[in-house]
Parts: sequence; structure tokens; C-alpha cells
Amino acid sequence: MIYKRKIKMLMWYKVQELTREGLNKSQKSRETGLDRATVRRYQQMEEEVFHRWIINPRNLPKRLARYREFIKKALMSKPYLSAAQVEDRLKERYKKDLPSVHSKTVYNFVQNIRKEYGIKKPGKDNMRNIEKLPEPAWGKEAQVDFGESWLLDREEKRRKVYFFVISLSRSRYKYVVFSDKPYTSERAVQSHYQAFEYFQGVPREIIYDQDRVFIHDENLGDYLLSKAFSDFCKGQSFRPVFCRGSDPQSKGKIESVVKYVKQNFLRGRLYVISSLLAFTRPYTKAFPADNPP
Repeated sequence: MIYKRKIKMLMWYKVQELTREGLNKSQKSRETGLDRATVRRYQQMEEEVFHRWIINPRNLPKRLARYREFIKKALMSKPYLSAAQVEDRLKERYKKDLPSVHSKTVYNFVQNIRKEYGIKKPGKDNMRNIEKLPEPAWGKEAQVDFGESWLLDREEKRRKVYFFVISLSRSRYKYVVFSDKPYTSERAVQSHYQAFEYFQGVPREIIYDQDRVFIHDENLGDYLLSKAFSDFCKGQSFRPVFCRGSDPQSKGKIESVVKYVKQNFLRGRLYVISSLLAFTRPYTKAFPADNPP
């Protein structure tokens, strides 16, 4: 406790020194490591007032003291409740006489009760440990996904646009094909050919969602590919890999590209149907393992 008081005293004198030097609150905050609210409080306190303030122990908010037993019982019976959920229950139970306090005050009060009575919040059993995977080798991997968005045409009518997007995992090269109709297996295969022509090569494996465009059915864990996509894969050099949808570790790169197309590239654009050159011939040239496309 004495050590903390000394630190506060040093910080108060430092704030006063920086104030005399003409620094603003943001600069003082960066120099001292204090948040702006603390800097402002120290700046406004006279030295005598400050010394009285750090000598007196800080008490927990008395405005919530009468609800202590209610919060303790709620946490002991349901330890998984968050501070926000406890606050909601307080508002439901004491809607007429609950004092107006900041949510941070409720949070601090709840945390104090947890600590005093040893009420730990249980962790999630199904929580996944997410960490960044190492970058794949050049030409090894690509990721594919679909998206859709709404645009306005020249008559200001809302039109839905569908798109196929593929991204090379190492170089982040991207290719997008737009369509005015929902994607079928045949249309997806055609988009693959266009992408391979653009990339001038074929990656060694491509990661997909378990999308109905590619998968016709599932039999005891084995994927039954649609006929058009199965025939396409048989004539190609890459290996298709299927993962579950919205998996940040398996295909987070392509989901970021879909988000970019929707929220950045297409935003504010006009819906216009144009004829695109369709590449229907197979393109099977693989990328060299040590050379980026």
C-alpha cells in the first residue's frame, strides 16, 4: 500500500511538471502511462488535497452496498453470469429504487464479490485456442469462397450480385468473378478456369467450405462431390480440401477477401451486366514450389 502511494505521489509531481512545460493531456498521458482521466484529476488537485486523498483508503461504492447479498446469491447459484448480466438482473429486480451508476462501477463491485467469496467464473469448455498458422510454401495453397451483395442499377432498383473469389494463400493474389445468377457447379468450374488463366498456374491444393455448389451429399464422413465438380477435379492437378464454414484457422484469408469485396470494392458501385470472356479450356500448369506467381 505504501509503495502504491509513493508511485501516485511521483506521478502527481510528474503531471505538475509536464503541465508547467505546456504539454497537453494526451502528451502527458503518453509520458506518464496514465489514462487521460487520471491525468486530468491529478492536474486539477492541489498538493494538500492530493495528499489527503491518497492517505484515505478507497471504499467500494456505497450506493450498491444494499444489493450485495442479492449479487452474491446470483453469482453463487450461477457463477457464469457476467457483470453485464448481473446489472440487467439488478435493473429487473430493483427497477424503481436502483441508483444510477456506471456499468464500470457494477463491474468493479461484482469482481470484488467474486474475489471475496472465491466465486470463479468458469471457462468455456468448447473454447478453441486460435493462433496464427505458419505461411504455406509458394504455390502450395489457395482458398475459395462465394459471396453476394446488393447494388443499385441505373433505374435505382436493387439488384443482387453473386461472386466467386479465390486467393493464393502465400502471395495474397486475388481473383473475383461476378454473376447476376446464383452459382452452380458448372459456373464455379468455369470461374476456376478463369482464375487459373489469370494466375498462370494451379496451386497444389485448394481449400473450400462444405458448400452445396461442390458437395452433393455426405456419406459417413465422406463427401460426395457434385458431378460437374468431381469431373473437374479429376482432370486437375490440385487436391480439394474441405473445411467447416467460417473457420478462421482453415480459411480466414478468403473470408477477409469476401468482406473486402462486399464492404469496400462493391460499395457505391452501379449494377451493370456485361459479357465476360469465358475460359473453358483446362489449365493445368502447376506453380513452381519455390517461385511465387
